[in-house]
Amino acid sequence: ELDSAIKPIEGRIIWAGRPADPRKDLQTLLRAFRKVVDKAPGARLAIMGGQVPDKLKNFAKELCVDQYIDYLGRVDSPQDEYAKSDVAVMSSLQEGQCLALLEAMALGIPAVSTKSGGPDGFIKDGVNGFLVEKRGHEALSDAIIKLLTDRLLRNKLGAAARQTVISDFSPDTVFGKLTSIY
Repeated sequence: ELDSAIKPIEGRIIWAGRPADPRKDLQTLLRAFRKVVDKAPGARLAIMGGQVPDKLKNFAKELCVDQYIDYLGRVDSPQDEYAKSDVAVMSSLQEGQCLALLEAMALGIPAVSTKSGGPDGFIKDGVNGFLVEKRGHEALSDAIIKLLTDRLLRNKLGAAARQTVISDFSPDTVFGKLTSIY
């Protein structure tokens, strides 16, 4: 007998950083996540890092997405949280090197980030993740949905993400870059 029930699209999206820092622009991520939940009702958003301000939690409630969000706070083993995730995301207005995305990518998790500085140097759009314009919640949600709904693409970009970290950020590579400067 065929099961007539259609399974909702699922997936875990992870964000890591300092939620109280306005440069992280979590409002854009929350707006994007509203559209993600519409298209993928089984999706979850994990927010890992410091305390999430009430203002942001209230905004999530206004968008009716708070029941799909896991506020993890500070985590002792972030790699365990990344390993349970399908997509790593960063919605910042300004980013440095962004170790959070590199940690996720090292585990084979594709990244979606705004063009905010650091990630622009290691995310190759459509190759190991996706880059979108700052404050572009529509493009952010589209990229997340694309990865959640296409397992082959997610696996391909995830493998490329891991290879990027291995080839560009291994201790030998970084040491070689430093010694060539000095």
